[in-house]
Amino acid sequence: MSKVREVIQDMTVVVDVGNTSIAFGWFAGKELRSEHHLSTQEQRTSDEYEALLALLLRRRFGCLPKVSRIVMCSVVPSISASLGVALQSLWGIAPLVVCPGVKTGVPLRVQEPHALGADRVVNALAA
Repeated sequence: MSKVREVIQDMTVVVDVGNTSIAFGWFAGKELRSEHHLSTQEQRTSDEYEALLALLLRRRFGCLPKVSRIVMCSVVPSISASLGVALQSLWGIAPLVVCPGVKTGVPLRVQEPHALGADRVVNALAA
């Protein structure tokens, strides 16, 4: 007997690219519906990211969920482009990449705001 899986509409994908792993969160509204982690490997291509994500999501949801927003922060800029291409290929949406210069509404009271990691800004925003 196969298990019917719910198709979630209007999901938001949040992506945190770190030095050792990439975390993906799949939100329906404010509810975290699933999360996945991939190891950070700079030599992966956009095709590899796309295939890995599609496989993980089909295993979890039974299909690719409908996505309306993608937000990504990265401390590994060399991965941002290929991962962004993969995400856009899957959903036709360019990710909003949180980086220096993006207005988040979080006041940065540090001497060198451009040197502050995007992951820290996003964590402060989420808190």
